[in-house]
Amino acid sequence: MNFRKSEEVQKSPTPPLNEKGLFEPFEKDGKRITEILRTIDKRLNGFKNDIFSRFNSIEVFCAGFLPPLFGSVSAITIALIFHNNEISNYNWQCGRANLPSLSRIINLPVERTFWQLLLLFHMPIRVVELMTGFSRYQRLQNIHNKYRRLYEISRYGYFYFGLAELAFLSALSIVGERENIREFV
Repeated sequence: MNFRKSEEVQKSPTPPLNEKGLFEPFEKDGKRITEILRTIDKRLNGFKNDIFSRFNSIEVFCAGFLPPLFGSVSAITIALIFHNNEISNYNWQCGRANLPSLSRIINLPVERTFWQLLLLFHMPIRVVELMTGFSRYQRLQNIHNKYRRLYEISRYGYFYFGLAELAFLSALSIVGERENIREFV
């Protein structure tokens, strides 16, 4: 199928860019849409076709927040109802444990399935949330802010501590105390 430049390839209108080269949010069907990703498709014999991934910020938040919430609540509920003896009043290296530990709960066979499936599912969305928040907080800085350095340190702290949280949560989910009990002492 041959494409000619004139009438067969129509580009979608490009949303406006701000002074930093980022896409501005816009209204569509009563929803606020934010451009996250812009790629150029060069499969059409050299013609450029803009493909936009448009996400509503509420949808991104729900995809990043609801799966780990549901996974942790379901794992804890199942453990408390069905496996209460395994998670409380057990002898451990440090002595008798009277309260259940989260690392022990998420490493029981049934609970591990819910936890890992739903927690590890949200990791890519959380990285997108962290990157979006990092750039958004740069744009939302007040021009009359007297503490710019503190603001920048907070912004970088938000980003790097968020990435560290994701790394440690995934390590806790994958390694767990059933394989390496010495890591948790």
